Amino acid sequence: MDKKPRLKRDNLIVYPRILSKSDNECIGVLADINLTGLKIVCENKLEKESTLEIMIELPRKIGGNQYIDISGTVKWAAKDINPDYYAIGILFDDVSVKNSKLINVLINDYHFENEINLYQED
Repeated sequence: MDKKPRLKRDNLIVYPRILSKSDNECIGVLADINLTGLKIVCENKLEKESTLEIMIELPRKIGGNQYIDISGTVKWAAKDINPDYYAIGILFDDVSVKNSKLINVLINDYHFENEINLYQED
């Protein structure tokens, strides 16, 4: 059985699209992310150990950037909770200083707080 990521990944309140850099086609949506990798949810299973050149579509421009251009390696793939989809774990090959900053802003601005109180007490 494959090892799951050791570092905590952050869930976001948005689901940015993940695009293939070669043809701009959407291959899935971002499920969670940290500085070492991400999990995407997609319709097609991706081959383990395959290398991907992807663009993470940002919810808004950050420092003039609409995308995070990055490459990664598929480390695991499994059926998602919804059996019509796959969850895919991708380890980033190299994270530049620029991409590190963009990922941190994405996490800080769109991090899902698990302890949100949905009901206001009077």
